[in-house]
Amino acid sequence: MAILSNAVCYDAPSTMSLSLAIFLILTTFASYFPQMLAIIEAKSSAGLSFLSLANGLLSGLLILINTGILNWDKIMCCKAVPHQDFTQCLANNLVVEQVAVGPLCSLILYILFLVYFDHTVGEGETRRSKLREYFFCLAAFAFSLVFSVFTAMTAFLLDFGNFITPLYMYY
Repeated sequence: MAILSNAVCYDAPSTMSLSLAIFLILTTFASYFPQMLAIIEAKSSAGLSFLSLANGLLSGLLILINTGILNWDKIMCCKAVPHQDFTQCLANNLVVEQVAVGPLCSLILYILFLVYFDHTVGEGETRRSKLREYFFCLAAFAFSLVFSVFTAMTAFLLDFGNFITPLYMYY
């Protein structure tokens, strides 16, 4: 890994960039909050597609992994530079923080979906079919998490383990 320079570790964002980043983080959360509130108030997640939630969670986690790898030097500045304060660390990692809000909200939404899953048996359904549907939802959730962790481990090994030669080495 490259030696961390002061330019990477102390590149403070402008006031406009900081304001925009905070605005994006708050509005991303605000876009998920009504659905979370609706599930909690209704005590039911009926009408939500678990495949849509699982796909949203999986894609969000994979984008977060990619963003983490691309911004790894700035993330490591928090640890590598002992006199860097917490606010500077947060300011340096605004991109990662912005991207992390989406998967975090998706994760909360999926957990609420599982907690408030509608177990009532409707006409033409059996208790067994409802239970099968619930376990399928759990399996999709587990797959999203396991696949993301596996992908992250593989990506970090390939990127930081020098198992592959970067493309820029060929030019």
